[in-house]
Amino acid sequence: HPVVEWLVDKVLASYARGEAPVFTGDVASPVVLLLAMCSNQRGQATVVEWLAAERTASGAVHVEPMPAVLKAAGIGPKMVNTGVERDIAAAQALIPKAVEQATAYVTERRAELEARLQQDLDQMRARAQTWEQLTLERVTKTTERERASQVRSDAEVLADRMSSHGQPLLRVVGAILPISP
Repeated sequence: HPVVEWLVDKVLASYARGEAPVFTGDVASPVVLLLAMCSNQRGQATVVEWLAAERTASGAVHVEPMPAVLKAAGIGPKMVNTGVERDIAAAQALIPKAVEQATAYVTERRAELEARLQQDLDQMRARAQTWEQLTLERVTKTTERERASQVRSDAEVLADRMSSHGQPLLRVVGAILPISP
């Protein structure tokens, strides 16, 4: 949602480039929190995923939706800032692999979402074309015929703009460290 994106931008603006908030929570190992977005040709978000990445016992990096991870880790409004400085090296080391896995995750998710979206867009295009044909059969004035063609053309342009283009944008928005070092 644009308001959430604006809020995240405002919160993260208080951090210098390459910095993000670090929380402590009920996690077994460091967790990297990410915002992944795919955009259309106009730069509008078409897919937005809030993700959490953590290294599993086998050493692989697992990515999952962030809300469940925050809840399980106890991250929320009743948290207490202990003010204790923590070593963030393990979280920093996780970032490259977390970004790689999150990119793969959101790319796969985008493909799923776009397949469903494509069905809807194809239906919209077909309805616009049918409407144009019905209108052209009934109207006699040139201006009305031109308007019918323009409506169909506008519907096609809109459908094209709704598709994602380019690579996903990933942003590290935070990290969660285990409560016990």
